[in-house]
Amino acid sequence: MMVPALAANTYEAEALKLQSIGMFAGEPADLKLEEGVTRIQGLAFAIRAAGVEADAFAMTDEEVATILDTYVDGADVPEWGRKYAAYAIKNGITVGVSATEKKFAALDPISGTSFLVFLMKAGMGYADVTTATVVEASVEAGILTAGQAAQFGAKAALIRDDAAGILYGAAMNGVNADGTPLIEALIASGFV
Repeated sequence: MMVPALAANTYEAEALKLQSIGMFAGEPADLKLEEGVTRIQGLAFAIRAAGVEADAFAMTDEEVATILDTYVDGADVPEWGRKYAAYAIKNGITVGVSATEKKFAALDPISGTSFLVFLMKAGMGYADVTTATVVEASVEAGILTAGQAAQFGAKAALIRDDAAGILYGAAMNGVNADGTPLIEALIASGFV
């Protein structure tokens, strides 16, 4: 018996639905579900999913530069992602990856727990969630099933298909810290 080298994408249908409401940018050909996700890409997904992308883009270039210049690798943040990174730092979504220095690591792969923290902090109101508590919190918030939590929480490097699964769970079943379903909050804000 032969085993295929690459399994089919699990969340393609969900990714297309997310794309239709603006949580995944681009056209169907842009999904690239088999590709890895960097920290800056994960942050962009989370900020877009939270419906606060316009707030990030409203930041001035001077404000962005002031924030990112305090990071040892701030210059390494790709131009397209600078406002996402600065917004996330300014709003406490992330402080970076190092306990000893301000390091953003924009192009490093993103883990399942980091992606979940970004998502839950960016727009769901879970300000106190950490990588140590986020898996349990994501199940309690309806973002993930217990099986998905075990799968995604253990991943050291997500692919875009994984991100689609997490974002879809958040959009369809996720509940913000204030008790409002995420999708209702996005509709009320005019994002969806």
